[in-house]
Amino acid sequence: MEKVINTIFPPKCLFCGVTGSIFCEKCLEKCLLVEVDKCLICGEFSHLGVTHRRCYQKDMPVSIFSCYQYFGIVRTCIKRAKYGSRIFSAFNTLISEGINHAKVCGISYQDLIVIPIPLNRRKYRSRGFNQADLISKKLAKSFSLRCQNSILTRNKATTAQYKLNRYQRRENIKGAFFVKNIKYVENKKILLVDDICTSGATLLEASKVLYEAGAKRVHCFTLARKM
Repeated sequence: MEKVINTIFPPKCLFCGVTGSIFCEKCLEKCLLVEVDKCLICGEFSHLGVTHRRCYQKDMPVSIFSCYQYFGIVRTCIKRAKYGSRIFSAFNTLISEGINHAKVCGISYQDLIVIPIPLNRRKYRSRGFNQADLISKKLAKSFSLRCQNSILTRNKATTAQYKLNRYQRRENIKGAFFVKNIKYVENKKILLVDDICTSGATLLEASKVLYEAGAKRVHCFTLARKM
């Protein structure tokens, strides 16, 4: 049925309007990849985003990998996907292409439990889905990992992070997360997933909570990163 509908009403690229697909090849090529991996803590170069020894503390992620720069079409796709169902397919395409890029860069995740950053209940009801959860499921399937989306919960509503400066973001997110099932975290290696990394405050706070629950090691993966 979908093929018939697409034949009669061929889809148009949501970003440039050209007929053929919801996310055309030319627009995909305009999605800027992260060309220089950076340490989550200091923001300086680090191969594959490994946290520098001089930066690392016991409750911090050991690495972060981000696929795209949070700019242009990538930014538009992620922002629209939060509030509109029409771009849902394009967002899924962006995820798949991002994971392929990670593999090309040499990322090979093994023996990790994939955990998405959760939304608070109000935002989840408003959107109907969690973007980090979608990324997590595709990532887990691609690397043959387990995805657990009920382990980490959000126990308080927070102000939207983009409205705040770096210090306010850290204060805003404090105490926002809670590990519901400690037995699934103890002595486990975790891959913490979110759609965007800006200041890193959300990932740092969630990692801290996972370590407090007994996690052995926490890695991070985001679809995009503000450079």
